[in-house]
Amino acid sequence: MKVFGWGQVSTYILAGLGDTLETLTEVCDRLIHMGVYPFVVPFVPISGTPLAYHPAPSSEFMQSIYERVGAMLKQSGLHSANMKAGCAKCGACSALSNFEVS
Repeated sequence: MKVFGWGQVSTYILAGLGDTLETLTEVCDRLIHMGVYPFVVPFVPISGTPLAYHPAPSSEFMQSIYERVGAMLKQSGLHSANMKAGCAKCGACSALSNFEVS
């Protein structure tokens, strides 16, 4: 954090691998309080890999986590649009940025 600054570091959070909504939300809350953007993305099974047949999370599950984490991001003032680089700045793999302002 000291090198890049508050709100300029992000980390991937893969949703749908078995963690509960509460656990994912708690981890995201801790990260946000540290100034780290929790870039929440849904797990996507890829054929030919060991998890090829693991189900992707439901859209209802993803909406629930996006709503919770989006509200925390909004309250903290941590927004993907303010990031200078990285996956959270691009946002293509996640719908989370759409929930930062709702």
